[in-house]
Amino acid sequence: GAVIAVGSSQAARERANPFSFAERKEMLERALRAAGALDRCRIAGVPDVHNDVRWAASVQGLGFQVAVTGNPWVKRCLRAYPQQEPALFQPERYNATRIRNLIRAGRPWQDLVPPTVVDQVTSLLASGAVAITGEPEPLSTAAD
Repeated sequence: GAVIAVGSSQAARERANPFSFAERKEMLERALRAAGALDRCRIAGVPDVHNDVRWAASVQGLGFQVAVTGNPWVKRCLRAYPQQEPALFQPERYNATRIRNLIRAGRPWQDLVPPTVVDQVTSLLASGAVAITGEPEPLSTAAD
C-alpha cells in the first residue's frame, strides 16, 4: 500500500499550518474513503527537524519504495531514493497555500477539495476552532 507522509506534523494553529496533524489526517482519510482507497493507504506524520538529512532519514523510516512528490524541497531531500512525479499533479491549482488564501479572501475554494473535506473545513471554521485570516501568504513552489 501507499504511505502518505504529512509534513510539519507538530504544527497547528499557525499561519501556514492552521490545522493539526489529526485534522489533516482526517481530511486525507475522508478523501481516501470517498475514493475507495483508504484501506490501501497508511498516513504518517513527519515533524519538522530543520535538518534535511535527518528529515530524509525519518521519512525513509516509514518504509516506502518510491517517493511520489511534486515538491522540489522533498525531491532534493530524497534524491538518494527512487522518485516519481505524481500523475495529474497541478500545483498551481491544487495548492494548500492557494486554498488558504482563497479562504482568507472570502473567495470560492470548495471546488478545489473533495466534498467530505469541504464539510470538515467548513465545520472547523464555523466553530471558531480554526481561523484562516489576515494577509495572503506568498505562494511558493516548495511548500504544500
